[in-house]
This record gives sequence, C-alpha cells and structure tokens, in this order.
Amino acid sequence: MTKSVRLPANAGPSDLALSGDGELWVTEAPLGAVARVTTVGTVTQFRIPGSSNDPSGILSGPDGKMWFVGFEVIGKVDDTGSMTGWEGTAPGLPNAITLGPDGAVWYTNGGLGNASISRVTDEGGPVTTAVLPKDIEFPARGITEGPDGSSVWFSELSPGYGKDSIGRVGTDSRYSKWSLPQGTVPQSITSGPDDAVWFTTRTGIGRITSSGRITIYRVGHDKRPTDITTGPGGALWFTTPTRVGRITIGGKITLWSVPGAKSLNTIIPAAGSGFWLTDRDAAVIHRIQTPR
Repeated sequence: MTKSVRLPANAGPSDLALSGDGELWVTEAPLGAVARVTTVGTVTQFRIPGSSNDPSGILSGPDGKMWFVGFEVIGKVDDTGSMTGWEGTAPGLPNAITLGPDGAVWYTNGGLGNASISRVTDEGGPVTTAVLPKDIEFPARGITEGPDGSSVWFSELSPGYGKDSIGRVGTDSRYSKWSLPQGTVPQSITSGPDDAVWFTTRTGIGRITSSGRITIYRVGHDKRPTDITTGPGGALWFTTPTRVGRITIGGKITLWSVPGAKSLNTIIPAAGSGFWLTDRDAAVIHRIQTPR
C-alpha cells in the first residue's frame, strides 16, 4: 500500500475516475456530491444541486470536464467546482456511464419497463435513446465501450427469476443481447485486451466474445467480485470486498488481500503503475502497487 486518502465518514464512494490532469474524482452517493482529490491528497467536496441525486458513475468527458450520472440527473463539473446538470432528457434513471466509440457520452437508464441506453454530446444537445425490452433493468457501473469500435456493451438484470444477459447497442442504435445462466447477476463490465468483453458476476468473472460465446470463471461465493478493469500485463484486474484479483485471458485467477479493507468496489489503473481502489464502507481511497 503506498497511499490512502480518507473521505468524510459517510461519503460512501461509489465510482472513481482520473481527469486529464491526473487528479482523482469520486462520486459520493450518500452525500449527493462529487469530490476532487489532488495528486498530493487534498480532498475538495462539491455538492450536487438538489436533494436526491445519488451520484453513481463518473468519467472524464470529451470536453475535459468530469461527467457524472445519478438519480434523475446527468451533470458535469470542472476543476473549480463549477457544475451544470440537466434532467428529464431520457426515460428512466441514469446509473452508469461510459465514453462511446464515437466520442459521445453513453449512459444506462434503469427502471423496470422503462430501461434504455442513451447518448448525448453536450448539455442541452440532442439525446439519442435505444429503448430496451420491458423485462430489463440495470445495475450500477454496467456499461463500456465495445472492442469492435462501433458499439457499447452493458450488463442487464432481469427481475425475479428471469434470465440476466449481456447487451450491445451499436452506434446505429441496433440492439442485441446474449442470455446468461440463471443467477449470474452481471455487474461491472469492461473491454479486455483480447477483443472480448469481461464482466463480474455474483460468484465469478465472465467473458463474452463479439460473436456471443460466453465463459464464466468461478471465484467463489464468499468472494463476490465487484468491479473489473484492464490492467498491466495483458490481464484483467478486479475487486472483491476485501481483495484485489487478477485474471489472465486464459482464466487463471490470483487474489491478494488488502489490509483493513471492508467493502472494496471501484478499481482503476493509476498513472504510472498500480491501482486506485475505493472502499465504500471505510470511506477511503487506496492506492496500491501492482501485486506480484
């Protein structure tokens, strides 16, 4: 462990991203805020206007600002804290966000019977929406640019005992999906180094090719993988509540404990080497060296 940054005790960090100048930004759902963490560890809080915005996803946008989504809100903030936001641009509840292959911002809208994938280029600009089947709802952090350069991929949850799935929407708004085994519960998703898409499940790590071939690698009931990202060495790296894991494209899994961890969620590569991790229950951001 090389660095830890403590947030307010009730911050509940939910997502993490690096800005173009190398500073960290984190969404804090219980506080209804986003925070900037400088390279020397100084934390500055920026409250989002409104009383119930529950921010969930954040990224560095095409205009150099940090874009975020939350309960009925899409917004962006610059490094001075100047913030703009807008609501009602698409049906549903925005809850996961990514940059698409076309340089636009794409986001998921949750809500049973009203789920969609939306695309926007700027505040007040036109929003393109692909409405999904009525038996779909979304988890947080469930969307990524696809490896094919013409689509976004996302995790889909069906209510009750329905079949979960991995979905794809192309820049032409065409929708496809591939069903997963019952009880998979896909969550975080990312493009891998092998032209496939990788995702976390309730008990393991999943991989799906562009043709829809699915492989699930078991981690274990007690590990509960949370977030996943592509990291160094041509491998995927992921979090469980108390550990960091590495999975090769061949499916070999290695786990390392993170001392003091309570509920690790987001993992992103740090500039230079290592990773940044958020711990929701401990309200801490950790930087760790790349485990060996």
